[in-house]
Amino acid sequence: MANTDLALELMSRVFGAPAVPGAGTRFAVLAGETGLRWIIPADLGAASRVLSEWAPYKPSTRIGWRLATAASRAGALTAIPGVRSLRFDLSAVRWETFGWTGATPPHVVLYVGTPVERQKLVCTLIDRETLTGRMIVKFPLGATAREGMGQEFTVLRDIAATGLDIAPRAVMAGDGLGFTAQSYLRGAPGNVSLSRHHIEFLVQLIDPKQPLEMQALRAKLVARREAALDLSAPVRNAIDRVLSRGHWSGTIPSARVHGDFAPWNLKHCADGRLRAVDWEDSVQGGLPYVDLHHFRRSLERLRRSSSVPWQDYTAAIRGLAPGFTDEVAATVRDLAAIESWIAETDRWDGVFDCEGRV
Repeated sequence: MANTDLALELMSRVFGAPAVPGAGTRFAVLAGETGLRWIIPADLGAASRVLSEWAPYKPSTRIGWRLATAASRAGALTAIPGVRSLRFDLSAVRWETFGWTGATPPHVVLYVGTPVERQKLVCTLIDRETLTGRMIVKFPLGATAREGMGQEFTVLRDIAATGLDIAPRAVMAGDGLGFTAQSYLRGAPGNVSLSRHHIEFLVQLIDPKQPLEMQALRAKLVARREAALDLSAPVRNAIDRVLSRGHWSGTIPSARVHGDFAPWNLKHCADGRLRAVDWEDSVQGGLPYVDLHHFRRSLERLRRSSSVPWQDYTAAIRGLAPGFTDEVAATVRDLAAIESWIAETDRWDGVFDCEGRV
């Protein structure tokens, strides 16, 4: 199916059939490596401010995105080679259905997620007066997308109930999780270098009132090892050695774990603070600072090489992170090792050696 046809199909699915086919707002249709990726208003500057707050991290696509952002400011998106255009009439859309409270209908930018089981269509609703993002509305496309969207919606409500200002605000959920709506989080794309802002963010997630029993955490890892029937003998032996260490005892404060703590899910906001989006994998009652290993691994994927050694991360964190003892650092390291071995047995010894060192 051509990208323009798929774009029309997706827009009709979420907004209803256009009142006047072939008329209405002109959109630019941009493709990525896996097919349709963006559907962007082609009007002069309508989406440029929002697009400037999103940036790819792969060098191969960064230049192209800068070109697209500049073209959006000039109203010339459809002049870029390979970019197609279409018209879609949004005049009959009842925007209040999605929680929109603006005096006038919004501009809308649509992003088509990576084609996996949790694939989503993410719509950014933009205020026509200020040209700033106001809301994010997500629609499920993949087989398990609804489950993840429901998880995130619950997490956002739970975070708001604690009074923490670290995430978007949950606005509403459609019947049967046909969609979820949340506030738009303005800010610059996350930095690929670890900073005090990352540590300060993770400190806020620690819950000293909810203790974490290390033996209980160890028992969960043992159960996961037993359930992973395809593990090789060397991997099982390595896990056993890691789980026999002395730091799997006692009690420490637990924390909410973001679960996908990567630069592309972080925003540096105007008030100087770091906030995060995409909370689908978040859990409460987890190990403090374990998100740091996810951040480190995300940089490995970007650079396709080993990133900063864990010992250097430990040195950077010391003094900034309350409760980041040698025991906690070792447990975070070992938990990440076991998770990697279980999830990626084909390359386990390229990430951590048999002794669990990093």
